Amino acid sequence: MILTIIGIALILVSLSLFLKSISLFFAAFEILWDRLFGQALLCLFSVLVLVGLSVLSLWFGLRVLFPVSEKEAVTEFIATMNSANEASLVVNRQTAYSVMSASDSDEMMGHYRAALEHAEKVDTALLDEKYDGWGTHFEKEFLVGLRLVVEGNTKVDAKKTMAGHRLMVAWGKWFEKNVSEIRKT
Repeated sequence: MILTIIGIALILVSLSLFLKSISLFFAAFEILWDRLFGQALLCLFSVLVLVGLSVLSLWFGLRVLFPVSEKEAVTEFIATMNSANEASLVVNRQTAYSVMSASDSDEMMGHYRAALEHAEKVDTALLDEKYDGWGTHFEKEFLVGLRLVVEGNTKVDAKKTMAGHRLMVAWGKWFEKNVSEIRKT
């Protein structure tokens, strides 16, 4: 709420400075006086910065007033898990100690990237409100692990990929142990 009020106040200040800068610009072009032109540019720069700050403040203020709904947050969590499971299905199609084909690798990475895109939209605080530790474990184990897996596979860094998988396995063990309680919420 406060951010919205600040955003509106900054817009009003920006408008008054904008009007002042316009008149200074006209004066600068009419008189061609270097000092006045410099002041006009400085004033216009200030206006642009204030408008940018006010838009950001208003945007974040509106997000506080209209937060993501619980249904949307859980939908992103489910989409994350579905995409990660699809990636696992691609991995599990492989035979032991075999080299994954390029097309399977691309498919797997597509699923991991989709999972990461959804995971970054999950409201972990809301998950923690629903069940203590859910959001924290999701963020610190699954999300961090998923980022490492995507980055490790993209940069061909086996160490990062394995570290990411270890974190994702830790998340899986925690989730499996707590999923029946989570479902009750």
